[in-house]
Amino acid sequence: MSMLTALLLCQLATAQDQPAAEVLDEATAPETPAADDTPAPTPPGATTSLRLVTSGGSRGIGSGSYRFSLAQRVAEHLASQSGALQALVPTHGALAQGPFALLAVDGRVATLLDLVGGEVTCTEPERGSALRTETEWLVVPDAATTPGWLALVAEPGSPEPVAVRRCTGSGSEALLVAQDGHHEDPDWALENWEFRLALRGEVTAEEATSGVQFIGIPANEASRRVALLEHLLTEDPDARFIDAGAFVDGTSSVRDGALSLHRPLGFAVLDRLDPLALAPGRTELAGGARVFLAEAAAAELPYVATNWEAEDPALSLPDVLMREVETEAGTIRIAFLGIVDPEVHTWAPQLAVDGVTLTDPVPAAREAIVTLQASATPPDAVVVLTTAGPALLASLRSDLHGADLLLGDTSAETARVASLEATLRLGPGMDPPTPVTLPLDGIAIADLGFAREGERWSLVSTTVQPQPVPGDLPLDAEVRERIGQTRATEYPPLDHPLLPATTEAPNSPLDQATWEKLVCEAVREYTDADAVFLPELARGAPIPGPLTELLAVDRLAMLDTLEVHRVPGDRMERLLFKSYGLVPVHCGAPLGARWPKARGRYIEDERVYRIASTDRARTATGVGGLLQEAYSPWALDKPGHKPVLGPDGEPVTLRTAVLETLRTLRDDPAVNDVIAELTARSGSDRPPMWLARVRSLSFRIERFQGTENDAYANIPETLATSPSSLTLGGDLDVALDYSSSHLLWDLRLRSKYTSLSTADESGQETADDLKPSTSVSLPGAAIPVPGFLDLMPYGEVFVDSEITPIESDTDTLPRQADLWFTLGVSAKRKGIVRALRLAGFGLRDLSTPDKAMEFGARLEWETRYVFGPGLKWTSECDASVYGNTSDQDDSDLRFRALLDTAIALPLARYLDISVYGQGFLFQGRVPETSDLGAAWTIGFSLDVSGAFEL
Repeated sequence: MSMLTALLLCQLATAQDQPAAEVLDEATAPETPAADDTPAPTPPGATTSLRLVTSGGSRGIGSGSYRFSLAQRVAEHLASQSGALQALVPTHGALAQGPFALLAVDGRVATLLDLVGGEVTCTEPERGSALRTETEWLVVPDAATTPGWLALVAEPGSPEPVAVRRCTGSGSEALLVAQDGHHEDPDWALENWEFRLALRGEVTAEEATSGVQFIGIPANEASRRVALLEHLLTEDPDARFIDAGAFVDGTSSVRDGALSLHRPLGFAVLDRLDPLALAPGRTELAGGARVFLAEAAAAELPYVATNWEAEDPALSLPDVLMREVETEAGTIRIAFLGIVDPEVHTWAPQLAVDGVTLTDPVPAAREAIVTLQASATPPDAVVVLTTAGPALLASLRSDLHGADLLLGDTSAETARVASLEATLRLGPGMDPPTPVTLPLDGIAIADLGFAREGERWSLVSTTVQPQPVPGDLPLDAEVRERIGQTRATEYPPLDHPLLPATTEAPNSPLDQATWEKLVCEAVREYTDADAVFLPELARGAPIPGPLTELLAVDRLAMLDTLEVHRVPGDRMERLLFKSYGLVPVHCGAPLGARWPKARGRYIEDERVYRIASTDRARTATGVGGLLQEAYSPWALDKPGHKPVLGPDGEPVTLRTAVLETLRTLRDDPAVNDVIAELTARSGSDRPPMWLARVRSLSFRIERFQGTENDAYANIPETLATSPSSLTLGGDLDVALDYSSSHLLWDLRLRSKYTSLSTADESGQETADDLKPSTSVSLPGAAIPVPGFLDLMPYGEVFVDSEITPIESDTDTLPRQADLWFTLGVSAKRKGIVRALRLAGFGLRDLSTPDKAMEFGARLEWETRYVFGPGLKWTSECDASVYGNTSDQDDSDLRFRALLDTAIALPLARYLDISVYGQGFLFQGRVPETSDLGAAWTIGFSLDVSGAFEL
């Protein structure tokens, strides 16, 4: 150990004998004292120290955590001895007060509130057995003698006896458990009790079953954390408090769409601690800059944020806080910088709404440090406060030259660390240092040693002592009381079971992947969306057993409101492909597939798909950019997104949607296991769906009025010589579709008609077709064909008719009316193949009743390919081959094929301009008509098309 370090440690040991330091803000420093009162200059080589009581990443008043490690140990031991710990259930009806625990018989919070609010009567104590660890208090209420399994689990320690009394009052009943030797009554007033989380279960061992209670002992509990901070500051009057961020609570778990009810208490505690400097973190900024600054200003708290830029000057924060600390050896000038991780934008999108930008921290901090060092009175030390994530911390460590300390590495686990010491190198000509990082995952004492060099002090050593906050520390009564008041009001309405334990691991916590799946599917159920894109979800406490509503809302403590984004089908495929690996939580449609599906169906460009997400995902994560690219480019289309509104007309939060859906499924007698029901769902599931489909809808009418004067017959101008005419035309193809995993059905109407009339001739039909039909396919009975498409049974009935009969100068032909019955196989859609059908048919000519039934084979296909957003190519074919009949004549066909292909460019949603070609190939059945005939049409058209979910 160096002489300097030894001297520093000696000074730290006698810190309590030094006079209290005085903290001065440079802007309000006192006037220069009279000459005869001026202290003597500090000699070179002098040393001094400063103790900082630090905190960071504590996440607020409601952040106490439970680890039921003893319950896991008991379960493992019993399993090895042919016993079992079973039926573990979290209960919120547990209170603690010193050596006492009060457990509601029914496990409900309301039961205990009724009990302690009135006159309480208790039975005589009976002996029970217990085992206490750092994480929980295991109580076996009915064990008059210590069970053998408990003694083995306790090794190398030993169980302890407890006194158990049954207490009643106001119609409620609870067990009062007291440590051995405590036979007095507790103080029954609610403000003297702490709310605790407990686990209730049964132990089967040694051919006996007994009830057990695991009463949680929280770590990092708020009232004890506050008491420890005040103790450390009182114990050493020279110590000063600083916080690196995330001291107050963020969003509320018990109130929907609100900030935490504990925030006022958090800011009040900060005011009591008289901080030297504070940096805002993620929880402080959860509601945005305006709300946060109003809360902080009420207590005049000294927040600093170096990479903070605000459009509104009223929302600005200082980029540096200069503090002067008077010690016995002289004045130490410390510059505090606050770094807010720009990733906070992801969790607090309201910042951007408030006009606050979190800039790149390294350049911002560098600029502040350069300005400080160039000033006439540079600081003796530069301390950076932050609760940044690992990536930003790494950048600050390596690139932030000129800073002495980086305080706030909350990623470092310090539970086993008693102290960390560092002696810093000093010397002429050394490059500006990068900061020494001090770990901070709660509370720590940071002792800073300084040595005098010339006119300035230099930081020469650091000693960090992490301060754990176990459950047996003394507590702050005021904080405990205010926490209890809030929980007594808010807990009862949410004290209900929500989800059962998983059947595979009933005593294990619900893992994060399963929770994300449940949330995603609940949102999809609530919004009836085709797909769901969600941002990262907070991780929950690892509590074994079923999930209660209170535990669920802890995981859903966020302000996100739901939105539905409308994505055209011709952009949906690209969106799903590009989103692979970029969306933290998603369901409904697999990402990254070449031919993606939504709700078990291939994407159709005619449809508009609905993607559910949240406002935070849109404004603060990469999900928003992906969705923005997928919106329709057409000005007349509906907005790309809109909020999901509740019955009151207000936006629905993610929390509300998930809770309401899970409650509905929980209360549905048809659902046996909510977790199994939701986690079994996948993008390949095909729930029932009705669609109104408009494949084509166009109409045209043209009236031409000619001159009707033969005197102009020789004028070489078509418009002068053409007769007056009227052209009527239309094309209709509409259907009602139903689809599910077992049945496909449609009711379809196809019609084409074009008529040309002139003054000299009556109307001439160039197209006349009317075809109503209905078809059924059975995908549940599909037969996979390796290397090809899956084939399923298919049947169709349709009438091939016309709107008007064909008329000639000498005759009027009967109106076509062919009734078709088809039966065969149909391929499941795959890739660009929309339909492929091969069937035999029977045909009855209804216009000629005495004609024999005809039989044959029929082939249909339909393909559709989209060239990126917009351009699409379609093709259709309907070909039939007819068998011989005894009375066949020149009106009968051997073969007919209708071919149709088009390339369409959208002009607006549901409106396309197309260039198309249509062909008709046919061959008669008798020698006179055996030559192959053909007719074709090409043209342009404006078409309305689309598919609409009903």
